[in-house]
Amino acid sequence: MTTNEFIRHLDELFAQGQYDKVEPFMLSALEEAKEREDYGLYLSVGNEMIGYYRSVSQFQKAYRISEDMLLLMEELQMDQSAEFATVLLNTATAYSFDGQFETALQFYRRTEQIYHLLVRPEDYLFAGLYNNMSSLLEKMGRNEEALELLMKALRILQNYPDRQMEAATNFTNLGLLYLKTGDYESGKKCVAQAVSMFEALDTPASHYSAALSALGEICYHEKDYEQAVSWYEKTLTEIERHYGLNLAYAVVCENLANVCREADKPDQAEQYLGKAKEVRDRLAEENRENPAEGGESTEGAEGAGKTDLAGNIEETEKTEDSGKNAATSDEHLRALERCRLYYEKYGKPMLAQYPELQGHYAAGLVGEGSECFGYDDGISTDHDYFPRFFIWLDDEAYEKYGETLQAAYEKLPKQWSCCFRETNEKKEPGTVMTPEAAQRCGVCRTKDFYHRLVGREVPPENLYDWIALQETRLATATNGEVFEDCGGGFTAQREAYLSYFPEDVRRKKLASRLRKMAQMGQYQYARCMQRGESVAAHMALSEFIQNTGSCCFLLARAYMPYFKWMHRKMRELPVFTVVADKLEKLTLLSSQQDKWDREKPEKYRFTLNTADENVVLIEEIAALVEEELRRQGLAKEQDAYLEPYAEEVEARIEDSVLRAARLL
Repeated sequence: MTTNEFIRHLDELFAQGQYDKVEPFMLSALEEAKEREDYGLYLSVGNEMIGYYRSVSQFQKAYRISEDMLLLMEELQMDQSAEFATVLLNTATAYSFDGQFETALQFYRRTEQIYHLLVRPEDYLFAGLYNNMSSLLEKMGRNEEALELLMKALRILQNYPDRQMEAATNFTNLGLLYLKTGDYESGKKCVAQAVSMFEALDTPASHYSAALSALGEICYHEKDYEQAVSWYEKTLTEIERHYGLNLAYAVVCENLANVCREADKPDQAEQYLGKAKEVRDRLAEENRENPAEGGESTEGAEGAGKTDLAGNIEETEKTEDSGKNAATSDEHLRALERCRLYYEKYGKPMLAQYPELQGHYAAGLVGEGSECFGYDDGISTDHDYFPRFFIWLDDEAYEKYGETLQAAYEKLPKQWSCCFRETNEKKEPGTVMTPEAAQRCGVCRTKDFYHRLVGREVPPENLYDWIALQETRLATATNGEVFEDCGGGFTAQREAYLSYFPEDVRRKKLASRLRKMAQMGQYQYARCMQRGESVAAHMALSEFIQNTGSCCFLLARAYMPYFKWMHRKMRELPVFTVVADKLEKLTLLSSQQDKWDREKPEKYRFTLNTADENVVLIEEIAALVEEELRRQGLAKEQDAYLEPYAEEVEARIEDSVLRAARLL
C-alpha cells in the first residue's frame, strides 16, 4: 500500500459513513508499514491516527501513537526534521483539544524551535504554527500574546499571494480575537477584510462562514438587528452548503433567535429556535445510533459551537493539521472548560461592573482538584465538584475591592450545567462540600494564593530558594488555566514558575532521585527479599516508584503532580510512556518471595536474581533512564547501576556551593 492509496481509501470510508471501519483500517495500515519498514507510510498513517483519535476524544490512544512515532524518529536521528515537527504539531493540537493547554504549548514551542532550524522565519510553515499557537493562547486567557502571533502570521502570509484563503482565515481569526477583547472597531475592519477576500476567491471556502457569523455578531453589538439577521442567515447558507445541518447550524439558529427577540420579532425567534431544536434532536439521535462517529462536529462554522451571554458566536479552534476533525459536544466538556464557560457567562459581566480593576486582576482556575489537572471523572463528583473560578487581585485592588468582589461572587447563580456551587440551604446530590472548598475559588490576593500553594509570596530569586520548592506544589500552582489576565502580576508569577527549575537545581534534584532509585530499587529491594522481609521490600519498591516518577519528570522538565496523578501524567510525557507501563507492571505483580532461596543468600551476592520479575523490571527501567541521561548529554556512563550516573550529573553542576551541598 502506498501513502496515496491509504489516503484515498481513508477518504472513501469517511465519505461512505463507514466510521466503524476507520480505526481497524488505520491500525492495519500502520502494522503493514512497520513490517515493510516503510517509514513514509508509517508517518502518514500515524499523523492521520493522531488526528482521528483527537476527533473522537480518545486522547490516550493519540498520545501513544505520537510517542511511538517520536521514539522511532529519534532512533532514526530525525528529531530535528520537518516530519518530526509535524508529529509534534499534531500532538500539540490533541493536547489542546484535551484541555491540557500547558502541555500543548510545550509541543508547539518545540515545533517552533525545529522550524527555526529548517526554514527562514518568514516561511509559510510559521504562519500555520502561529495560528495554532494563537488559538491555544486565547484559550489560556493570554489574549495579547495571541494577537501578537496572529499579526506575525499575517505578515508572513502577505508574502504569499497564492495563499489568499489562508490570509482571509487569518483575518477572520484576528477579527474574532479583537471582538473577544472588546475592540469592536478593529474586529470589524479585520472581519470585513476577510469577507472581501473570501468573496474574491474562485472556489468556495468553508472558513467563510466564520467571517459571516462574526459580522452578525458585530451588527448585533451595534444594535443593527436587521443587518445582523442578514449576516447570520448567510452564515446558515454557508454551513449547510459545506457541512449540512450540523451543530454549528443549530447554534447560529439560536443566535438568530436572540437577535429576533431583541428586534421585537418573537414569532421569528420561535421559528429559529424550532429549527435549532430539530437539528439538535436529530444529531442526538444519530450520535446514539452511531457512537463510533465520535459526536457531532462544530467544524462547519469554524467555531460556531459556543455562545456568550448575547448569543454571539465565539471561536473555538483554529487548527491546521492532518486527520479527520469532529469536536465533541458541550455535554462532554471537562470541568475546567465548563468552569471557563461559567466564568465567561457570569464572572466576566460581574467584573465589567468594576472598570477601575483593569490592570489589577486575573481570573481562572488553578490549584487543587482533579479538574485543574484535567483528570476529573465520575468519581470526582463526590466532593468539592462545582462550577467555580478564582479572581486574583494585586495588593492595591484587594485592599479596595476584595470584600466587595467576594460578596458579588457569592451572589452568582448557584446552578450551572449539571452541577452548582454549594450553599448551606441546598446541596448538589452526591456532592459533599469539605471545609477546604472555600479556599478553591473566589477572590484572593495573588501573593496569598501562591504562598498557600508554593510557600512563597514571590518567585525564587536564587538557586537556593528554588532548591527548597516541592515539585508537587509547583505542579499544583501551575496547572489549570488562566481565563483572563488584565494585569496585577498573577501571570508574571505563573510564567516564572512555568519556566521551570534553573538547570543547576534540576541536576541537583535529578542526582538525588538517581541515588534513591539505585539504593531502594537496585540494592535494598533485593536485600530485603533475601531476608524474607516482604514488608520492607514493598516499602523499598514504593520509594523506587516515587523517585523514578520524579526522575522522569525532571528529565522531561515538567513538575511531578501529587502522587494520585503522577502515573497518569507520566503517560503524557514524551519518551516516558514505556517507563510508565513498566511501573504499572511493578505494582501488579504477585509476591516474588518464592523466587528467592533464603537458605543460600550468598548465591545472589554478585549477580541479579532474574527469576524475580521485579528485579528485571527495575533494571529495565534503570536502563531507559540511563539512555535518556546520555541522550540529554547529562552523562556518558555505561554502567548498569544508577549511582555513578548520579555522581556524573552532580559533577556537571556549575555552582560550586550547590554542587557540594547535601540539601536533598
